[in-house]
Amino acid sequence: MMKHVNSYQMEGYTVIELNHNDHDYNVIDQAVAEEFCALMDATLDDTNCSGVILTSANNTFCSGADIQLLSQINRYQSEVSDIIEKIHQTTMKMESSSIPIVAALTGTAVGGGLELALACQYRIAIDEPTSRYGLPEIKLGIFPGFGGSQRLPRLIGVQKSLELMLKGSTVPSVKAKALGIIDELTTRDQLLSQAVNYLNTSPTGKSRWLQSDFQMKDMPHSYSGMMTWSAAITLARSQTKGHYPAVKALLSAVYEGIGLGMEQALLVEHQYFMMVVNSPIPENLIRIYLSQKALVKCKPVVKTFKKISIIGSGLMGSGIASVACLAGFKVHVVDTSMEKAKQSEGYLKRLLDAGLKRKRYTESIVSDCLSRLSVSDQIDTIRGSDLVIEAVFESREVKEKIYRQIEPLIDSEAIIASNTSSIPISELAKGVTNPKRFVGLHFFSPVEKMALVEVIKGKQTTDSVIASARYFSQKISKVPITVNDGCGFYTTRVFARYPQEALICLKEGIHPAVIEQAGRVAGMPMGPLEISDAVGIDVMSHIMSIAKDYDIYHDMDISSSVIDHMVSQSRLGKKSKKGFYDYQSNGHSLWSGSYEWVQTDRQISLVDLGQRLMYGQLIEMIKCWDESILRSDVDADIGAVLGWGFAPYVGGPAALIKTIGWEGFLKDSAYLADTYGERFRLPADINKPDFL
Repeated sequence: MMKHVNSYQMEGYTVIELNHNDHDYNVIDQAVAEEFCALMDATLDDTNCSGVILTSANNTFCSGADIQLLSQINRYQSEVSDIIEKIHQTTMKMESSSIPIVAALTGTAVGGGLELALACQYRIAIDEPTSRYGLPEIKLGIFPGFGGSQRLPRLIGVQKSLELMLKGSTVPSVKAKALGIIDELTTRDQLLSQAVNYLNTSPTGKSRWLQSDFQMKDMPHSYSGMMTWSAAITLARSQTKGHYPAVKALLSAVYEGIGLGMEQALLVEHQYFMMVVNSPIPENLIRIYLSQKALVKCKPVVKTFKKISIIGSGLMGSGIASVACLAGFKVHVVDTSMEKAKQSEGYLKRLLDAGLKRKRYTESIVSDCLSRLSVSDQIDTIRGSDLVIEAVFESREVKEKIYRQIEPLIDSEAIIASNTSSIPISELAKGVTNPKRFVGLHFFSPVEKMALVEVIKGKQTTDSVIASARYFSQKISKVPITVNDGCGFYTTRVFARYPQEALICLKEGIHPAVIEQAGRVAGMPMGPLEISDAVGIDVMSHIMSIAKDYDIYHDMDISSSVIDHMVSQSRLGKKSKKGFYDYQSNGHSLWSGSYEWVQTDRQISLVDLGQRLMYGQLIEMIKCWDESILRSDVDADIGAVLGWGFAPYVGGPAALIKTIGWEGFLKDSAYLADTYGERFRLPADINKPDFL
């Protein structure tokens, strides 16, 4: 008797059903792999078997390899290799058997789940928009290892399969059918009967690529293949900067495997897969993924939010209002005029219209969502609010004036939150009579795209208010990290060191193009000058002025002088179409004026430059830890990766310091301080973090 895989007869055919009893959904771990392979092998050896239906007892088919096993993939390489070998042997038997096999997909089939289905000769799926299909393993630092890197290109062609696998994309059932991944769509109640109907047509058992008339498209030395491979290799290199070995391994496995027989092709896939798991990168990315999932799990709280009011209808206020409406909350936005307040309505409507075009929303959903948003230019309309979020200009005086207006209008149990990105919450809380209910909710722009929310605990903020703030963040599909108070909190304080160090380098005479390249090569999503433009030079100036009041950075005068020069030239960044870059409709390029700082005799190695840009952030993170602003290394890593795109492949700043080692980190910091300035000097009494 098997625990996770069942079989039974249906109209003369054998049904093999995945049903993992230790999870709410199907995953492939060692037990499932052994049971599936044993049962499928025995079924195909049965001379009385005339057809097989592979399906699931759940509302989804299979989510692929067990993520918990993958999270320790470097430690369990032998077990992973054994699972791959078993799956390869069984799936080769499936696709070459004279017995026809049809996959009846009850819902989402991704990763290893789809790879099992690809070994079947025919795939039928339910036509539901929530179901997804694809091979997204690249996002976890690995690539398809159960035969997907070889079978998907043979099924839909190299170009389409590489686009899906390199991006880690998953697609809905309709698109999966259009691509050729799915052969037929049906309803849930007709799924098994349709599978039986297919088998009743007496189809051939062998997969199409094993048939004599099969012709592979986009072979490397064909004209179309040369175009495909040239584009794929160029794109992969430009996007990964060589930091993600799984990308190169995937390309190599497909390139070498598509010209071979399946048995040899799977050996190629297996070899490259095991090379990838020798790297720490999969564990880093999987840790980020699992940590993110853990942080979004909602813990029930007593507090409910029947009405949420937002003060300020700028980009941040409108963005927060929109995601709250989309999550089902009733939201009220207030600004100083109706013209301004209605900006929130326009913002939400643009998001909904875009979702409607992409068929993410129905007309009914759009109508319901719009009905949940109201706007006003009268502050007293916030009465009855359970949560009021202030999202106005970054000025303590302006914010405190608003708090004095709103506090008498709301219940004593209502929560007051500020979306400030830099002003200490405890300082702002002085503007209210009950600081226990005051909390920081730092969203990131654009709100609808950025997953992170930084929940900031002031000196007097209660734990129940923090729990409610986290709950609200989770309900609007955000990932909350919780930090203690301080100027810039965690994210702004640490992130600012990236562009700040770049400005110091620029002032020293280092070429701006080299500075940008060093940031990207280090794994950051943008060069530090480009990211300065995205934030806004005037915003950076304001943040630096606040930071100066709290004396948290060394050498601020150097970076501030560059910012002051840019502001004096009215070069405020991307929003003004001119900053360190000039922005045109067809792209952007470095401003020629930025070359005026260049001194040819002041250039340094790309290694030192990259180290300066990264270590500035690492050192500031350690200071945040030492000052108890950070509560956990998970918050440090998730906050950095989701907040400003800190090199995901290293797992975040805390994970990177673990990789470097504490003694190595101290040595590197001392070298940078001796060579480039005291801002890299760690305090003499710094304690080794307990996460190391």
